[in-house]
Amino acid sequence: RPLASIFLICFALSFFYKTLKELRIKTLEREPLFWLSIGALIYHSGSLFVFLFSNYVKTSDAAIFALWGIHAIFNIILNLSYAIALWVKPPN
Repeated sequence: RPLASIFLICFALSFFYKTLKELRIKTLEREPLFWLSIGALIYHSGSLFVFLFSNYVKTSDAAIFALWGIHAIFNIILNLSYAIALWVKPPN
C-alpha cells in the first residue's frame, strides 16, 4: 500500500509540474484533472503516514481511533475532490 501511494503521489506531482511548465490551462479550478490530482495528492500523502504509523500505535485504543479518524477525513477529502471533478465543466 505505501508503494502504491508513492506512485500516485508522483503522478499527481508530475501533473502539477507539467501544468506549471506548459501554462496552457487558464482556469485551473475548472479543470477536472486538477481536482483529481489534488484529491489523490492529499489522500495518498496523508494516508501514507497513517498506514506507516498504524503499526506503532497498537497499544492505545484512543490513538488508533484518532489515527483512523484522520484517515477518514482524508478519505472524505478524496471523495469530495472526485465529486468536484465530475461536477465542473471544463473550459472549451
